[in-house]
Amino acid sequence: MLGAVVGAIGTLISSWIPSKPAFIALGVVGVAIALREFRVVRFPMLQVPRQTAKHWRRHLSPASAAFAWGVDLGFGVTTFIRYGGLWILVLAGLISGNLIYSIVILGTFGAIRGSVVPVVSHFLNNSEGDGELLVDEVKWIRLRENWAHKMHGFSIMLPSTAIVVAGI
Repeated sequence: MLGAVVGAIGTLISSWIPSKPAFIALGVVGVAIALREFRVVRFPMLQVPRQTAKHWRRHLSPASAAFAWGVDLGFGVTTFIRYGGLWILVLAGLISGNLIYSIVILGTFGAIRGSVVPVVSHFLNNSEGDGELLVDEVKWIRLRENWAHKMHGFSIMLPSTAIVVAGI
């Protein structure tokens, strides 16, 4: 959904945006977000500061609530955003000026992000008590959040720097 919306907007505005400056801007935004992940610079992440609606669990069937949560989280920008890489993909989809490219760029992100759902579901619904193991693993990752942000920063810095250098 996000890819289609961003792609449609990008298609509408693509004739107004020179491609080379937009390409360089993509790299600059990527470098800025990488530096934010490294905690070198500080700036607020553009986001909607909310969680998914908890009342869906009480007012909707389990399947409908799961679908609603999936749509809300899957859209990507309607809840808290802990890592800034999504915005680089949104900008890439926007400046592509191509609906299909945008859908592929953001759809791939969504598919990868959603691929954890069956794993989490297995742990939570397994009668062997693996749900506790999942909770322990999440706690382990949360304790190492700075490490996760640094890895995210490294994954953004190299391609973003290359984009800036190639654009100049």
